[in-house]
Amino acid sequence: MSAAPAQFTLFEFAFVNKNTFSFNHDGPIPWSIVQLFTPVPELPEDLDLKGKTILVTGGNTGLGYEMASKIIKRGGKVVIGVRSVPKGEMAKARLEKEFESADVTIEQVDMADFDSIEAFAGRLNSTIKKLDVAILNAGVYSTTFAKSKYGYDQHLQTNVLGNTLLSLLLLPQLERAGELEGKPARLMVVGSETHAFANWKKASCPDAFEYQTKQLEEGKSRQGYQTSKLFLLLLQRELAVRLDTSKVIVGDATPGYCATGLFNELNGFWFARLLERLFARTVHQGANLCLRAAFRETDESFHDGYFAHGKRYKTSQYSRSKGGRAFGAELWEQAMEILNQHLGDRIKIPEAKKDR
Repeated sequence: MSAAPAQFTLFEFAFVNKNTFSFNHDGPIPWSIVQLFTPVPELPEDLDLKGKTILVTGGNTGLGYEMASKIIKRGGKVVIGVRSVPKGEMAKARLEKEFESADVTIEQVDMADFDSIEAFAGRLNSTIKKLDVAILNAGVYSTTFAKSKYGYDQHLQTNVLGNTLLSLLLLPQLERAGELEGKPARLMVVGSETHAFANWKKASCPDAFEYQTKQLEEGKSRQGYQTSKLFLLLLQRELAVRLDTSKVIVGDATPGYCATGLFNELNGFWFARLLERLFARTVHQGANLCLRAAFRETDESFHDGYFAHGKRYKTSQYSRSKGGRAFGAELWEQAMEILNQHLGDRIKIPEAKKDR
């Protein structure tokens, strides 16, 4: 399917999306107003990351690169996961030029490929002694429908299944770091406020990945990105209730609407550029918000939290509803079945706590 013109994509979102003109918590208009008038604080001067090893996926450009830069500035060692090694090496060279003491490792990973993700996690396990924090930032946005080699929409494949698989494969290493440090290691997913803009309101869908892929392929939905961010948030919440929180905790943070280059397909249209100029945060601001969540929140606040505008924030009404929670549990089982089909017993899936 060819790319939808930017004008069509934007106006369809504006006039077909049920949430566009909503003034409740989930509406993009209230969100934009809050973002516009909420100051973004700088990172605390006393944030010291010496002795910490932090993974940032998608760290060669945009938000990921900015987070890597700020981590290095505060003494942390950074492992950057990239799809293109040459681009990763260029980013590494820039960081080493900016910071003489930069300790940067580039590792290749294609977040749309299960085998690549498994190999990436295996290399980290064999080369890194202690992984203190993992920031899963890599994602995809496109106005063009495309399937992965596994048959799923590219947003579902990369943003949802890819990040969920990497989360699971990193758990043993994060758990070891938690044991060594005597405090839980952190897994942070970079989410999006657009999860609240998704029209998905189902309480049950036995084949959600196949169903959503078909909806997108047939042009019945153009909410590939928004729905993927909703699915990812629901799966991270399911993961949260399965963790030993003395070893690993998980949280989700959104930088808000940022001029990161993620939405470049839309920016050929003047209206998109106008919206970016009026409302978008800089990558500097977006990185500050994500890193504040990753490093400054207490363990109790961070775990199973969603952070926006510099504080713990409510997720969408649907995600908090009885139907949304029921679907989240169902989606977890479906995602685990897909991952099991491809990795079998090479992946350890944590069980839900009995007192859930």
